[in-house]
Formats: sequence, structure tokens, C-alpha cells
Amino acid sequence: MRAEAARQRLAAPDVRGLGPDKPEPGARRIDGAVIADRVRLAALNNTYGELPEAYFDLGFACRDCGAEAVWTARQQRWWYEIVGASIHGRAVRCRDCRHALRRQRDNPGATRLSREVAQVRLLAEQYPGPEAWTILDAALASKWTGVRGVAIEILGHWGTSDAMGRLWAIAKPVARASFGTAEHQDRRAVLRALSLWPSADIPEDWLEWLAEVPHGEALEVVRRLPPAMVEAHVEAALRMGDIDRLRLAIPLLQAVASPPPRQDGLPQRLRDHPDAVVAAAARRAWPLAGGCANK
Repeated sequence: MRAEAARQRLAAPDVRGLGPDKPEPGARRIDGAVIADRVRLAALNNTYGELPEAYFDLGFACRDCGAEAVWTARQQRWWYEIVGASIHGRAVRCRDCRHALRRQRDNPGATRLSREVAQVRLLAEQYPGPEAWTILDAALASKWTGVRGVAIEILGHWGTSDAMGRLWAIAKPVARASFGTAEHQDRRAVLRALSLWPSADIPEDWLEWLAEVPHGEALEVVRRLPPAMVEAHVEAALRMGDIDRLRLAIPLLQAVASPPPRQDGLPQRLRDHPDAVVAAAARRAWPLAGGCANK
């Protein structure tokens, strides 16, 4: 009776479907093992070695994370007989590491991008020597806006005269870049780099660039500027009669002047300026004449 029951159990098909954990119909089972189809294995493998009669659960240590894992008999049969892999292959990674590797293979660009970004970020803590500059130059020339943006920020971390010169060269053509473009992303990175510099170290030449940048984007950097620097910039524009420069400079002055700066009634002089656009901008910035110092 027992022998007959065992024979029937071995001959019974497993109908739970296909997959690495589900043998195909017809797979015979014994306790702790799955019987191998040696005819199929012989057709799939060009080997003089002995083919297994059955698959047994095998324990192993994951190559990537070192965790203990089990390659089940059912997974082995699926791998060797359904996938058709070499009978000499063995499992080397746990389930989680296999899935992580598969995601990397499916999206190699993202994996490469994350590696490049991580490498560039490390430059923030390095001395800007020739080797570091070589890496940074390659990142600044990258087609990936994420890599290039981090590289631009590194210029702010370094803060050397060479870094400031390079940042200025990047900044000039992107001041009025259209929203959503790669140049717009570069402009935002330039502003982040500027926010890393001490406000007293920002050259006055940057005021005109900041005035051209959309006010909302530049506001954080502008608020850190010394008010005297912005006031001097506006006074110079008044002396030269540079209307375009005045129009752009009023939002800068408003951002750093709270209450309005006391320098010969500068806000009121702007409100009374003969150019209608300048006067209107000043009145919007300082609505009440009574609020202006030294009228």
C-alpha cells in the first residue's frame, strides 16, 4: 500500500502553473526534491558530465549583500528546463539583489547618471586642484542637466577666483533663458551656487545679472546682498541716466530696503523720475510717499 501511494504521488502532475516557483504540469515531486527531466536537459546542454536525476533545495550566500538564501528545487527546475540555462550555472544573488540588478539593467542611463552625480558631489569637499578641475570640466560639459547642475553648484562651494570666473561665464548667457529649458536649469544652478558665497564676496558685476533674472528666482540671493552695494548700483544708474538699468534695479533695491534705504531720499527720487516706467515701478515698490525716508 505504501509503495503504491508513493508511485501515485510521483506520477501525479503538479498543476499550479509555470514560473520560477511553480513547476509546469507533469513535474513529479518527492519530499525535498523535484525530479529532473534528463531527456530535456540532455537536449539543452552540450556536456559530458552527469545530469541530475532530481533537484534539491540549495543554500548559498548572496554575492552582493552576503545574506543567506535558498535556491529551491522548483526554481532550479524552472531555470534549467524552462529557461534553458546551462546546467553548470548556480544561483549567486538573493531575490532582492536580483531585482535590484534587473532594475539597473532595465534603466542603465539612470544608474550611470546617479553614479556621475555622486562623483561630482564629492568634489565639494576636495581642494580644487588639477585633477578635481578635470572631473568638474567633464561634468560641466555633460549633456545631463542633473550632472551639469551639481557641477555648477560645486563652483559655489569652491568660491575661488577661478571658480567665480567660470560661474560668470556660465551665467551670462542664461539670465533670460526661457522657463523649462536646459539653460533655465543652468540658471537655477548658478543661483544656488551664488547662495553658497558670503554676500560680501559677490562682485558688483553680478547685480546687473541678478536684475535680469526673473525676480522670484533671484530673490533669495538678492536679499543677502549688502544694501549699500545695491544703493550704489542704483545711484550709478541715476548719474548715467541708464533707464534700462534703473528699471531692472528697482526690484533689487526693494528686496534689500526694508524700511526704504536712507540715502538722499533715493526711493522718492525714483518715484519722481521723469521716465514714466521708472516712476511707476518705484511707486509700486514704495506705494506711500510718506513711507520714503528723507523725502
